[in-house]
Order: sequence, then C-alpha cells, then structure tokens
Amino acid sequence: GFDRTQMAATARMELPTATRNAIDSPVEMPRIDRANAVGSNGGDDRPNLAQPEDADNGGSDKSFLQQLVLWSSATALVLLLGVFLTNRSIFIGQQEGNPGSRAENAENPPPQKSAGGELVPQKQPLAVQAGTGTKQPPSSQQVWAEAKTFLKDGSASSFNRAVVKARTIPASDPLYPQAQQDIERWSLTILDIANGRAARGDFLGAIGAAKLMPDVNGPVYNQSKEAIGQWQDLSKQQEVNTDLLSAAKGQIKRGAASSYSKGIQQANKIQPGQPKYESAQLLVGEWSEAILKIAQLRSSQGKLKEAVEAASLVPSGTKSYQPAQKAIANWKTKLERQKKG
Repeated sequence: GFDRTQMAATARMELPTATRNAIDSPVEMPRIDRANAVGSNGGDDRPNLAQPEDADNGGSDKSFLQQLVLWSSATALVLLLGVFLTNRSIFIGQQEGNPGSRAENAENPPPQKSAGGELVPQKQPLAVQAGTGTKQPPSSQQVWAEAKTFLKDGSASSFNRAVVKARTIPASDPLYPQAQQDIERWSLTILDIANGRAARGDFLGAIGAAKLMPDVNGPVYNQSKEAIGQWQDLSKQQEVNTDLLSAAKGQIKRGAASSYSKGIQQANKIQPGQPKYESAQLLVGEWSEAILKIAQLRSSQGKLKEAVEAASLVPSGTKSYQPAQKAIANWKTKLERQKKG
C-alpha cells in the first residue's frame, strides 16, 4: 500500500549528515541457519518446508518499518536538540525569571483564599496607600498666609473672611497667639469701616459692615451691636429728612423771595446731629443768598419798599444776613428822604 523506496529516500533526506553516513554503511543482518528452523533431533519425519515468497516479503516490510520509526525518532531528537541549543539563552532566561517581575510580585502578592473559598484582599504597601489616601489638610502656616491674602481689597467682608480663616487655627498650634492678635486687630478694623460709613451718612452700609463683626472680643462685639441699633434709628430719620428736603425744594419758585423763605423754613426743621442736616444748611445758605439778590434787583428797579421786604426774609445765622441788614438800612434811609422831599 506504500512505496518503500520513496519513503526511505524521504526519511534519508531529513536525517543529519552523520546519521545518513551511518545508514549508507552496509548493515550486516543476522542469518538464520536453515537447520535451526527444524527440530534438533535431525530425524524428524516432518519435511523441512521452504518459506513462501510472500512471507519473506512481509518480514522485510516489518523490518523496514522498524528502521523507519528509529530513523524518524532520531531525526526528531536531533532537531529538538538543535532548537534547544540555538535558543538556549531564551529558555534559561525564562527559568531564571525577571527580577523586576519578582519584585513586583513580592510587592503585590496574589489574593489568598479563605477557608470558605472567598478571595481575601491583600494589604497594599504604605507607599501606595499614601498616594491614594485623602488629601492632607493645609498647615497652620498656610492657613495664616491665606487669611492675609483676603485683606487686599480692604473691605469689611474681606476682613471678615480673614477672621473666619484664622479662627480655624487650633489653640494647640504655636501660631495660635499671633493669630488671635490678628483676629482682634482685624475685628477692630471692621468696626472702623462701619463707623466711617456712618459718618458719611451711609447708615445701611455701616449696619452691613457691623454685622460682619466676629464675637472674638466681647466689649468690641457689644459695642458694634449698640451701634447697629443707633444706626438703624438714624437710617429711619434719614428717610424722613430726605423727604423734608424734597418738599423744601418743591417750594422754590424762581424770582419769588417768599418761596425761598418757605423752603428755608422747611429745611430748618432738620435739627443738628440728624441725618441730612449738613445738606439742609447748604440749601439754606444758597436760598438766603438768592433772596438777597432778589432784593438788590428790586432796589435797582427803584422798588425800595419791595427790596426791603425781600431782604427782611434773609434768616439770621447765614452769610447773607449782615449784607441784607445793611441794605435794608440804606434803602429805608432813601425811603425817608423820598417822603420828606
């Protein structure tokens, strides 16, 4: 069923040179003595039958298959040996292992199984835990420095933010005494800002600033609370006086001395110390000067009696009062001369 000659030639080509040389050398096969093929008594009646030709061929085929198996095995061994010698460094390197991999495996051991068969997570090294942990809180020095950065704009709210930040420094910290001094100083600054706004008549702004006062200093904190109450009252009075000034301005009619006099009377209702008092006095001074000018205009027109009546409306305590009194005396003298003449 197969060509023995072709199979032998193919196997011979795959063998190494040394093996082929060994095969090419003649091999002496053992011979079987024909006499040994029969009984040893030599007198056996059975005839010594010759082996058939097909039996001889079957024995040859069996011997050839055995040789082919041996040659194939030898060829495979030689090839494997050549592959091993050629890649010796690779095989040895894999056996020794990578030191870095061993170190990594040592740092990250595989999870172990518990008695119940569940995986038990391994503890991570401290270096890894530190990298994946929560963010460290800022130091007291950083907190103190950040609090000072809030003071750049100089507003009451910025000082309040600085106080709130500095109060996070614990009492056990070495910076605590210095932080407390800064907190008290910043608190007083907030109160100064509130007082400055109140002095300018900005009572609502003063109240807003005073409400930002921290309760770190009892007396100063109580002082700010009292000031807030006063400023609230002044804020209400300010609204009333603002309405009074608006009404006074509404009385003014250009060229009418009596209208200016009515406006002055309305503005003088605002008492000293009350909100808008300074504004009211400025208007009183302007309107008094306007009355004097109206009187002088009438005098120039020969209306001395009307001039005296107008000048008499200039209120005392104003810059125009003394000039008005001198003008009145002069105009009255002229009127008396007119009567005598």
